[in-house]
Amino acid sequence: MKRTFHRAAEPESEMSGQSLLQRINERGRKPFNLWIFESPKNGRRLTIDGDLNFMLCVLLEGDPSVAGYKVRPSPFRIPVGGDLVEVCPDLEVERRDGSNEWWEVTRSTSSRSKAPAPPSVLAGAAEPGGAVYVKRTERDVAGKAVAFDNWLLLCAAMTRARHYPSHREARVLRGHLDSSGKVSVRELLQQDGIDRALMVATIARFLQAGRVSANLDTRLFSEETLLVAEAV
Repeated sequence: MKRTFHRAAEPESEMSGQSLLQRINERGRKPFNLWIFESPKNGRRLTIDGDLNFMLCVLLEGDPSVAGYKVRPSPFRIPVGGDLVEVCPDLEVERRDGSNEWWEVTRSTSSRSKAPAPPSVLAGAAEPGGAVYVKRTERDVAGKAVAFDNWLLLCAAMTRARHYPSHREARVLRGHLDSSGKVSVRELLQQDGIDRALMVATIARFLQAGRVSANLDTRLFSEETLLVAEAV
């Protein structure tokens, strides 16, 4: 079977966890894609198994309540009912309020299937491990294609600009928000003395931090996008 690899954004930071070669060897003949993704939220390169996991990661980039996340962290043991249980979430999500979630990513159970889903080891170990168990399926990304496309674009913009100072662009954006509380992307890109690529990256960082909001769920990011100031 031909192996397919996808690269999202530009690779410069170190791989997280296992090396790419190890992940390729682990994958073997399993029919899923292997994604290499530069995560602005985590400040590192991620290697992600499968399209669903990749989509969930990109959507996490746009969730202001998420401080960071780990993809398939190293397995660890949790005492459950007197036994040590080895667990490894598909995603470990850290919220800005300090709470942690262990995500299990799987396909949803077919409505035709009468057999109950087997109990999850991860679900039973989450509470003793101080985390909240969360199950994610393809239903959780249904209808989010526009948001996914937007955050894939915005992540790429942040990655390309990460080594360049953008103080001027941030100052211009803050000035417009302070004066009127909202501004269009077009108006920001027309300002004298700014770099357009750095301005898009600055907008992306403000959106990611929840400092501004925009309709990224039903409309593609463009010059017509309206940015609204948010209290942080």
